[in-house]
Amino acid sequence: MSTNEERSTFAGAALEAFADACGLSDEDAETKLADLLADLQHWADRNNASWSRCLARAVDHYEAEVCYKCGGEVDDFGGDGPQVCATCLTQVKTDKR
Repeated sequence: MSTNEERSTFAGAALEAFADACGLSDEDAETKLADLLADLQHWADRNNASWSRCLARAVDHYEAEVCYKCGGEVDDFGGDGPQVCATCLTQVKTDKR
């Protein structure tokens, strides 16, 4: 399982590869991200993927990985029990993705 730091690194590499391919390397991060999201929506349209369902699923994944209370890393300890923030020990979510 990846950490949130690793997830951020993977996403950053994908964003920079996209920006390089599109000639956006000199743009700020928000411009790169907005352009990538728009192009992903075009991709979804052409590949029979529901943009709204994918976006909702992404939000669910993010919320399951980040503590709403302190922003810390959430860990389910590999079991069927509740997910707990590794920083403040708040129980974050009891349902699985």
